[in-house]
Amino acid sequence: GEAKTWEGGLAMARKNSPRLIGTPVEEGARFELGETVSLAVRSSERDIAVHVYSQPRFFRELFSRVPLARGITRLLASLSRFFSGLQYSSLMHPQLSVRGGAKMRKTARLFQTTPQVISAMITALLAPIALLSGLWLLPWLVERLLNAFGGVPYLAVNLVACAFRIAGLYLSVAVCARMKLLNRLSMYRGAIAKVTNAYEIYGANPTEAEVRRSPELTERSDGAFLLIALSLMMIGCALVRVDSAWLAILVRLGMLFAGAAIADECILPIENARADSILAHLRRRYARLQLLFTLDAHPQMLEVALCALRAAIDNDVSDEID
Repeated sequence: GEAKTWEGGLAMARKNSPRLIGTPVEEGARFELGETVSLAVRSSERDIAVHVYSQPRFFRELFSRVPLARGITRLLASLSRFFSGLQYSSLMHPQLSVRGGAKMRKTARLFQTTPQVISAMITALLAPIALLSGLWLLPWLVERLLNAFGGVPYLAVNLVACAFRIAGLYLSVAVCARMKLLNRLSMYRGAIAKVTNAYEIYGANPTEAEVRRSPELTERSDGAFLLIALSLMMIGCALVRVDSAWLAILVRLGMLFAGAAIADECILPIENARADSILAHLRRRYARLQLLFTLDAHPQMLEVALCALRAAIDNDVSDEID
């Protein structure tokens, strides 16, 4: 079935090393290849707008070679790529993806706005509710229930609540990734994964057919890395009790950096494992985390992502690609 398709794809021989980094943006894709950054966005004119620029990577490359520090670097770089991509893409006049039904269009005209804005407002309201429910409400209810029995050690209560908080994190991410507008990012993430795999498997100039039959989960995923890092942070916070509010913020920030550092050291051997090694089997299980925030891409999205890849390759000045 589908699982066998992408698992088999992950096991295929790679022609190019995984130095291509893709990130979904508003109605498009962003790729980094060496110091070259390319963005391709489906514009309001229904064509594909492309923007390419250079981004120095000296300090990032320097710290990426230092154990533990490279995990923190990966954390900060992942967040920077995502938010800068959203900022750049918003300036490229992306298309309005939500047209709405007759009732929504009528409501939009009543308030002199568009169905896209209404959908954005609804998502902006529901997404925090989903996150708060998973990260706070569910663990709080579990904690109250355990405390009601009495005699349960504080550490045990914290650890059980932490387990539910981690489960709530994964559940809320899956829910948010399927909300209106946010699901477009998840679909473009699927397009980016297919293009990335096609680049690594078939070479620097994959065809649209090769992109379509490539797996939609990648060997390396910053999104999965962030989930593991946040999970480790939550475990660390469950083990440390702090009364001061300001100190608690500092402890959580330190736990986040520590979680990123530890997560990266654990994940790197899995991501870089050879296809015939034992760790490769673990990588296929680890890759399943991407199913939380990756959706099937529309063919037009594959076209946009492939356009971003070609722009990055055409403007790459690093070592020659096969």
